[in-house]
Amino acid sequence: MSKPFCLKRKIIPPAGLLAPGVFLMAALMAMIACDIRPNHATPWEQYMKAGEKALQEDSLQKARDAFQLALMEAEKPDRPPVLLAGPLTGLGRIEALKGNYMHAQSAFLKALTLYEREGNHEAEAARLLDLLGDLHRADGQYEKAIPLYKRAIRLKETRLGKNSMERMESLHRLACLYIDLARDEEAIPLLKEALRISERKNGLTSLHTLPVIRTLADVHRRRGNFSEAEPLLQRSIQAQEKNISEHYETLSGDLRHLGQLMVHQGRLAAAEPVFQQAMSIDEKYIGGENLPMAQDLKLLGDLYIRQGREHRALPLLERSLAIREDLLGKGHPDVAEITLLLARLHHVRQDHDAARPYYFRTLSIMDSTMGTGHPDFEHVVQSLAELHREQGAYDDAILLYMRLLAFQENQKIPDPIRLGAAHSGLGKVYAVQELDAQAERHYKQALMIYGDPSEEDEHPMTAEILEDLANIYERTSRIDEASRFRLRAREIRLKSFN
Repeated sequence: MSKPFCLKRKIIPPAGLLAPGVFLMAALMAMIACDIRPNHATPWEQYMKAGEKALQEDSLQKARDAFQLALMEAEKPDRPPVLLAGPLTGLGRIEALKGNYMHAQSAFLKALTLYEREGNHEAEAARLLDLLGDLHRADGQYEKAIPLYKRAIRLKETRLGKNSMERMESLHRLACLYIDLARDEEAIPLLKEALRISERKNGLTSLHTLPVIRTLADVHRRRGNFSEAEPLLQRSIQAQEKNISEHYETLSGDLRHLGQLMVHQGRLAAAEPVFQQAMSIDEKYIGGENLPMAQDLKLLGDLYIRQGREHRALPLLERSLAIREDLLGKGHPDVAEITLLLARLHHVRQDHDAARPYYFRTLSIMDSTMGTGHPDFEHVVQSLAELHREQGAYDDAILLYMRLLAFQENQKIPDPIRLGAAHSGLGKVYAVQELDAQAERHYKQALMIYGDPSEEDEHPMTAEILEDLANIYERTSRIDEASRFRLRAREIRLKSFN
């Protein structure tokens, strides 16, 4: 599916990765300086200048008219052919902004051919290569974009120098493309090189350096390299805090990412003021009923659930749900994200009657938008099975656990954690009904998945299952086995504690 281009002139990109449309706009604006000469302007130059001005004002029809006039001037017999490249580029940019990628590509290729035929236009040719790469990336044709970005990097290095900001921009483009392809190992050195160039040219705290910082921080954060990500996010935040009114959108995004990073590290107390700061900025600058605010409320509510402060989480999540339902519709996947949190909140509070409808609503949305084969769908089914088990609705719980087993057993590579959890859940359901033979069979299946209790296995679930089996053995007068399993469970828990 193609990705939309940005149509606004002043774009504040989201924290983390820049969208291909933002890259395209940056390249389009970089072309302006190449085609405008302020003194003693010819008709061609006047038309080009008018087209650029109209583009900056989002007046696409005016821009098209101006570039068409420039094209007519360039087509006159006494004009050098290379003059055609400027208006062709301008017309291609308009088609790109309208989403007509094939027409844009045709115009860019014609302009590129003219620059390459003329010679001595490496900088302009490199920018066109960037634009062509952006088109392919926006259209999901990633492998076609890679050689174009690489050619642009080589041309810019030859013509403008290894430390030019233009080369830095192309390095950033290629890195983000590799990230799209989950090739982070190739992206990271490109981002570090781009950051080095930008720091050398603009300084450590320059706003021009922030897009690269955010991208590199996001890669490290997603890969779990929190010690690498946090100082980068802190740098970005500190630079933007000097002028919040200009950077509130990206600043609040960086704060959310920093808070999430702290949550992943278990630093819940440190994350709370970070999320609160993001919420305060959003409420001040964009109001209280919007998607960024809904995300702030969701993150802070989730944090409170983790801290056991469900009473503080509930109103935040209910407000977040209302905003998302109003702006996105009741069947949107992002709505399911909140209904699931509300289900878990009520589940933790042992309010099963309140939790159940939220679980069912979450499953309904996921079924219609993601399909029943999605891993998150399976996770919700498992939570609902546990709720039924806790309520004593054993038949319903068994059906759901059996559904989880069937799903995993039909996978080419089953998830051992989910498979083991389903067997363990069934063991608990049968054990509480004193159906000991069935319970023992499923517990042993779970142990085979989590590890042999006679070995040095220390999976967190192993000790719990050993104790559940020990309970069955005690009830059925198998005291020696019960003692052996209970002792092994204690050893595992003690080692984990130490």
